[in-house]
Amino acid sequence: MLAITLGAILAFYNIGAQETVNYLDEVEISAMRQQRLLRNSPEIIRVITAEEIGRFNYRSTGEVLQQVAGVNIETGTGSGQPKRSTVSLNGYPAQYTLVLVDGNRILSDHIHTGQNIDLIPVESIERIEVITGAASAQYGSDALAGVVNIITKKGSAAPEVLLHAEGGSYNSYRGGVSLQSHVNQNIAVYSYTGWDESDGLPLLFPLHRKGLMNYTHLHNIQKIDATISNNISLGLCSRYTKTTMLWQGKQNQSHLFIPDASLSYTVSKHVKLQAKLAYTNWYSQTNNEHNRLLRPEIWSNIALSKNNQLLAGADFSQAYFTRTAVAGNQQTSWGVFVQNEHKFSKRLQGQISLRADKPENLNLVFSPKLSLLFAATQNLRFRLVTGRGFHAPSLFELYEMGYGHGGTAYRFGNPNLLPEYNTQISAGVEYNIGNNFFANLTGFYSNITNMIVPVYMGPWEMNPIVNVWMRQNIAKANITTGEAAVRWQFLDNYGLYASYTISKNTHIDVSRQLPYQPGSSAGIRLHGSQKLFGNVSIHEYISMKAVYGRSAWNWKPAAGSDQTNPDGFITDLNNYQKIDAGVSLHIANKYEFMLNVYNLLGQDIQNLDDAFTQIDGEVYFNVGFRMLLK
Repeated sequence: MLAITLGAILAFYNIGAQETVNYLDEVEISAMRQQRLLRNSPEIIRVITAEEIGRFNYRSTGEVLQQVAGVNIETGTGSGQPKRSTVSLNGYPAQYTLVLVDGNRILSDHIHTGQNIDLIPVESIERIEVITGAASAQYGSDALAGVVNIITKKGSAAPEVLLHAEGGSYNSYRGGVSLQSHVNQNIAVYSYTGWDESDGLPLLFPLHRKGLMNYTHLHNIQKIDATISNNISLGLCSRYTKTTMLWQGKQNQSHLFIPDASLSYTVSKHVKLQAKLAYTNWYSQTNNEHNRLLRPEIWSNIALSKNNQLLAGADFSQAYFTRTAVAGNQQTSWGVFVQNEHKFSKRLQGQISLRADKPENLNLVFSPKLSLLFAATQNLRFRLVTGRGFHAPSLFELYEMGYGHGGTAYRFGNPNLLPEYNTQISAGVEYNIGNNFFANLTGFYSNITNMIVPVYMGPWEMNPIVNVWMRQNIAKANITTGEAAVRWQFLDNYGLYASYTISKNTHIDVSRQLPYQPGSSAGIRLHGSQKLFGNVSIHEYISMKAVYGRSAWNWKPAAGSDQTNPDGFITDLNNYQKIDAGVSLHIANKYEFMLNVYNLLGQDIQNLDDAFTQIDGEVYFNVGFRMLLK
């Protein structure tokens, strides 16, 4: 029984049928502005590759991340996007996760409850890097829980064209075409155009969105990478997603536009200088929302010696935000950072990082971090990370003036807010046997202070029937999280992948939970393949995700409840078990026909993000086709 339990609670990495990847030796990571092998990183980082994404026919970025240990994907919509996934890391509410695409910050609707990762088309993803733990020492504000960095594909030396199309339940259709190629020896291009439309999953709640969850997405990504000379390279990229959704009887539009330009200059074999200018623009008709961010960055990687690497740089941010009940305002911030990595011996290496940020109208904020990696043997590694994170109050939190989703409870900003802080320590151990077995066990402990929480302040003097809930820096909390993971290729063409995560957070002052309590979750996925004849093979998988003990604290009280009793606002979300399965036929490594069936147990699934949402428990499916031309 113990062996079965341990097997069920271990996972993150997949081993592909008939194709294994030595993650420790081959997967490079770039989330820390440095290219290095995963095995050599003192940070605790998870990586999901394009091969894994394709193997399981994921239809969205949210589906990819929901299988990762330590990650909880939540959704829920009042007036927001019908297709929405936000990332909760290590027991934190999703707004404390910094989400990047190619190192650039994503903006989306309902910014106060996290960023919508489903705005990034899954077919464009090369890999996803998840930094679990406070990362403000590298990235500044908003990285209290960690960072999700979505790396999209680039041009390749060998031309490659991918066509995909699929359809399924609820009038859902997806399709697209991508090209990876070289124009010449010095210029590589990547292009992706795709669409995604659906009537949306069937809702039981909220009633005002029941049957009104249809949407369309149009995606376009264009990348050019050019080698100007032996030591200078240039990158240009444009990412655009346009969404149409039904809201209050008419079609409303929104768009996310993220262009950037990057420059890399190799000064010498020991010094590399890099710079980037990125712009993010989010606009939505639903709440007359404009959210813009301009962010130039510059940094340098310096090899001080064979065993000592230095990284130093600076960045600047200029933000603008307006929406219903928030007047247009601007906000600036600058930061400088330095990071030194030293290899003390073949077995021990460390990394120390320090960043100083100066948000507008706030005092200077310092964020330190220390990471250690000890390789006890070739197969056994230990990591210890401690750091401090912070979140500077956003324009939304500072200047919102009376917004509510019906009823008499209205939310207000507070121009006197201070930053939120956390101190986190994490420790992990990992063990591998070649390419066939990998396991890790990690624990996290966080202490949060100055948390921003809406507090009941009495009737609004401008309208006494409205109750004022104003944001205040009053809360303190502890979060404890444990996660375990294993991948095991037990036969040449069969493998399993499983995970277990448990998290508990407590409000220190009044024994109240944070806005989101993820509880515990366990997942297991079996996959395999068989050769039928010639160059034809069949691949299949079956997976289960079980979630227990979730609850959410909603600032808005229920009608008729005690306005001053915060415990009355806690909603317990139902436990569920979700089983999915899929099969695909592969011909000559060029053609793939697939069938996926979801929610085989037919259980309802509840979420509470922007609003309480309950998805009707139905079995649904999709079928698809891919063609890869090289």
